Amino acid sequence: MPGNDAKHLVNGHMVYATTTDRIAVQVAFAANWQAEPSVTIYAGKETLIFGVQSLTPPEGRAKRVLTLSNGNKLFIAAPDLPKHIDGNSWSAHVDRAEKLSLPILAVMTIVAIALIGALLYWSLPKLADQLANYIPDRVIEEISDNTLSQLDNLFFEPSNLSAQRQGEIEVKFRTLQKIANVDSNIEILFRSSPLIGANALALPGGPIILLDELVEIAPSDDGIHGVLAHEIAHITLGHNRRQLAREGVIGVLGLMLGNEVGGADLFKSLAFSSYSRAFETQADELARQWMNEAGFDIAAFDEMLIALYQKHCAEDCPEEGAEERAGEAQGSSSSWFDSHPSLSERLAPKN
Repeated sequence: MPGNDAKHLVNGHMVYATTTDRIAVQVAFAANWQAEPSVTIYAGKETLIFGVQSLTPPEGRAKRVLTLSNGNKLFIAAPDLPKHIDGNSWSAHVDRAEKLSLPILAVMTIVAIALIGALLYWSLPKLADQLANYIPDRVIEEISDNTLSQLDNLFFEPSNLSAQRQGEIEVKFRTLQKIANVDSNIEILFRSSPLIGANALALPGGPIILLDELVEIAPSDDGIHGVLAHEIAHITLGHNRRQLAREGVIGVLGLMLGNEVGGADLFKSLAFSSYSRAFETQADELARQWMNEAGFDIAAFDEMLIALYQKHCAEDCPEEGAEERAGEAQGSSSSWFDSHPSLSERLAPKN
């Protein structure tokens, strides 16, 4: 056994070419390996020197195999091999790259996802808005008809408002239509929906649906017509059509990504929520403009918004109380996942 040279030894196993016997050995590698590859093997009391015919390239942490000049094979753990054996060879670079590949791949993946996410965030809504212009009106009408049919089957009930009350609301609605210069064929439909609660909504090509529950909590008729003006604005500005196109684009993206519905829904919330809030802000501004031109009380729209926030909050978080929660909503900023701006953002600025 060697003495002072022990620190240069590595442990391994040698398999004899003729008998396939396997023995534990210690190996010292020649210092001038690049010029003349050879090893000194210490097996028990024997010291043997062999030239090396071949050395397998590094493959992660797999053992390296040296084929000796007599046909025997040495198996050495990859980390134990002296650095000068591979030197600056390409195999050494490959080995180092493999060791670094996992963290590098992880970082590259995160960067790629961030870049793709940023690209999609800024480009998808704009692309969808361009595509919205090419959706045929016939398709929009069919979507509106089918949506109304589904809502009637699942959520809506006939309105309980009297014919006289419906007529009063419709007269002012027609006034708003003229000022907004929108298609007079856009109807206002009256429905009731305990499931949905106080609300109004515009289908892509009309009609506008007004629920009894909103009428019941309205502080004034002008407040109701502020909401109707808001819905007319959605139609005039093409928000419904653009939202359809956006959801279509994200649906196609979801299919391309393997139809991961949960991930697609989350991405849609992240990518489109701020744009939906922009739609709501635009509709509010236009609604106030039309109300002013029609001679309606603009402040009534704010009162209606406060009543809606109080009502929905009372239903969604009764443990906190409607008034307290509405006050919090009035002073809070928009949540990233909310499609509507906060109440404080929607109220007209006070001079």
